[in-house]
Amino acid sequence: MSNSITLSRASNQALGIGQYAIDFLAKGAPSEKVLERVRLFHTDAVLCGLSALALGTNAPTILRREALEYADSDGATVFGSSQRVKPEKAIVANASAVREWDSNG
Repeated sequence: MSNSITLSRASNQALGIGQYAIDFLAKGAPSEKVLERVRLFHTDAVLCGLSALALGTNAPTILRREALEYADSDGATVFGSSQRVKPEKAIVANASAVREWDSNG
């Protein structure tokens, strides 16, 4: 497997990224070094999102508030709440919060 893949504009990029992940994991479990980097980047992203919300940044705050209006007992949670909401709303709200500060991706 190549170390890089170029996905064309006309392709379904979500499927392409998913296939890349499947192919990567088919090689076996990632090394501990890889898992440690994932933990570091995940922690960084979550803290960026929480910070953006704590400081009341505009888009993350509005999107989180909107998400909390869409209760779904089988759904997902937004940062700072245990209330379950529509998964697509939680994804947008949490991603917006993370991306507000996190620019190393």
